Amino acid sequence: MTLRDLRGQPAAREMLEVALSTGRVHHAYRFEGPAGVGKEVAAFGLAQALVCTSGDPLGCGACNACRRAVTFSEREPTVPLHPDVIVVEQGLYPESVIGRDEKMGVSVEQIRRVVLAHVAFAPAEGRARVFIFRRADELPPQAANALLKTLEEPRPATHFILMTSRPDKLLPTIRSRSLLVRFG
Repeated sequence: MTLRDLRGQPAAREMLEVALSTGRVHHAYRFEGPAGVGKEVAAFGLAQALVCTSGDPLGCGACNACRRAVTFSEREPTVPLHPDVIVVEQGLYPESVIGRDEKMGVSVEQIRRVVLAHVAFAPAEGRARVFIFRRADELPPQAANALLKTLEEPRPATHFILMTSRPDKLLPTIRSRSLLVRFG
């Protein structure tokens, strides 16, 4: 599955395809729209295109990097096998990884250990490192604030995709640092 497989969202798809084709991919996108309209397909399609090793700006879907970007671990069924595609979500990582149980949202500790610890380094394999935030509206203010500086000035080849069906729940500072892509 690639970005080409996104259906029913012509404006969002065209915006992302133009960015990829021209090499002008923004460092932080905010995918807004109701649940179930293709935000996640678009997020993983964009991630796939950014780590693709075949040279196809939209992602070939066939190379090892493309396949691993959308193939998930058997142990953690929502964590991609590609080391440069990192998913951030409440309750996704065990307490042994982030140091605490997350019942109330993504913790500051998860931002520190999963995002900030990795963002300082170049991509491990791909051309880019991509952080996908599922339900970014569930970021508590403390976690969102811990992310702000990195979201504003990431290192080269680092991209953030924040998905939300409730954009009004995001901090204005998070919204101002990301480029809106609407999904209907």
